[in-house]
Amino acid sequence: MESQAGYINESMPYGNAAQSYLQCLFENKRKEAFEIIEAQLEAGVTIRDIYRYIFQPTQYEIGRLWQCHRISVGQEHFCTAATQSFISRLYSRWLIHTGQDRRLVAICVAVNNMRSDCVCSQMCSRWKVGIPII
Repeated sequence: MESQAGYINESMPYGNAAQSYLQCLFENKRKEAFEIIEAQLEAGVTIRDIYRYIFQPTQYEIGRLWQCHRISVGQEHFCTAATQSFISRLYSRWLIHTGQDRRLVAICVAVNNMRSDCVCSQMCSRWKVGIPII
């Protein structure tokens, strides 16, 4: 498993921002991590792209590093909770108008007695802003 390539690289859109964001999380610099997100938004990056190119690949990378035993469960939980917190802080920016009466039922399942509702939360948030869920 250790040979698997990472999910973040400089050639991907916003790859440098994603790498900096992840590094801040690993250094327990939550405020600085959110400042990276804020700076991207101020530079004109859409919330959709923040999700697609920063939140999603960093969460995948966090999961990969945990699975490879390169970060602890505590680090994984901190990074995931921080990202969930940032997602919550962004809600007000995209809930200005809904325009459609849509419903979604989402379920989070525990695997090996561990539950991670961040993916479920991201799915629900993506659905609200009209990002296709695959």
